[in-house]
Amino acid sequence: MPSRKFKKSTKHNTTEVQGKGSWVEMLTPTYEDIELAMNGQDAQTPKSQMEMSKALLDRLVVAWNWVDDNDEPLPQPNEDPQVIKELPIQETLFLVGLVNVEGVDQKKLPRK
Repeated sequence: MPSRKFKKSTKHNTTEVQGKGSWVEMLTPTYEDIELAMNGQDAQTPKSQMEMSKALLDRLVVAWNWVDDNDEPLPQPNEDPQVIKELPIQETLFLVGLVNVEGVDQKKLPRK
C-alpha cells in the first residue's frame, strides 16, 4: 500500500523564538505556493518581497502553541490571520525560514 512521503503539514520545534516546548504547524508548500514565492523573487522592492512572504505565511501557518508578552496564548493563525501580522520581526523571519521547498527543482517550474 502506498504511503505519502511528503505530508501535507509538518510540526516544527520553535524553541529558538518561543521557548522550550513551543511548536508551529505549517502546511507543506503546494505548486501554487512555489509559484507565489518565485514571483516574489523577481519583485522590484523590499516591500513587495515582504508582501509575498506575508501572503505565504498566511497560507502555510495553521496552528501553534505560541504565547504573547504576558505568556497568554496567541490566537490560532488559521482562526485569526491578523495575528501573524503582529508578530515581532524575529518570529516572522523564523517562520519564513521554515518554508521548505526541499526536492523542488525551481528551474523546471514555470514563471508567470
